[in-house]
Amino acid sequence: MPGSLRYLAPPVMVVGVAAGTAAAVVGVASGQRWLVGGLLAPAGYVALVAAGAVALGSGLGARSRAQLPVVFAVMHWSWGVGFLAGPKGRGDSGSSFAPASPPSGVEPDTIA
Repeated sequence: MPGSLRYLAPPVMVVGVAAGTAAAVVGVASGQRWLVGGLLAPAGYVALVAAGAVALGSGLGARSRAQLPVVFAVMHWSWGVGFLAGPKGRGDSGSSFAPASPPSGVEPDTIA
């Protein structure tokens, strides 16, 4: 996969897993069994994360190997949701980062 496209994998995963899960819930609630196939999206993600953890965790201790799927999932979901949500305050000043204000009663040039 080209370098620029791999950065889109986590947001695509978030949308796919959310849509698949929603389809499965609707399928169960409405009796439309074909929609339950939406569970293939979250199940496929879990399988890929587990396979990646096995492949990349071979040199790690048992505890680290057991934690690796959780680490991967947290990283993917954080990246994907953050990508889709965008930076906080993006409409205010064009930047999501503002300089910290000094505590009250402290002059800015006296802070070391």
